[in-house]
Amino acid sequence: MSKAMLLSIAIGVFILLLIGIALTIYEFHKAGSEPVEDMGKKADRPGR
Repeated sequence: MSKAMLLSIAIGVFILLLIGIALTIYEFHKAGSEPVEDMGKKADRPGR
């Protein structure tokens, strides 16, 4: 393998890593803004 090919593969892997981190941060931010259901209400429901 040439050095240029290894460098291009390394840059591609690094970009995929950054995309994964960005999507993870986005999902945690989106999940943090959703309303949270009270766990006590679930325990009061019959049949569960």
